[in-house]
Amino acid sequence: MAVVTIDRKKKKIIATPKITSRGFVYVKTSKDLMQESAELVKTTVQENLDNKEFDWGHLKQAVREKLNHYLWDQTKRHPVILPVIMEVNQHHRRTKKAKPAKPVETESKA
Repeated sequence: MAVVTIDRKKKKIIATPKITSRGFVYVKTSKDLMQESAELVKTTVQENLDNKEFDWGHLKQAVREKLNHYLWDQTKRHPVILPVIMEVNQHHRRTKKAKPAKPVETESKA
């Protein structure tokens, strides 16, 4: 899984990409592979952010393809790649004031 947080309006990557592996390689012995994969994801995402026309589907597909080619070259394996792209400041929602809780009426037996 490749997780990246972006700000599309500012065309910036907010957080360094995080690469998570489950059953593909042993992460502790493959730190270089994980770091290089994160750098590749970062470059790919930034290239897509710099494009005039931004497309979520194209971004995710580009991450999948580039990471898949890189990992095949390094390991001769094809892992399942799940790109997760999170966007900050998607919608500026108005915060509503919290309504006080209604008192619960209980039946009293007299």
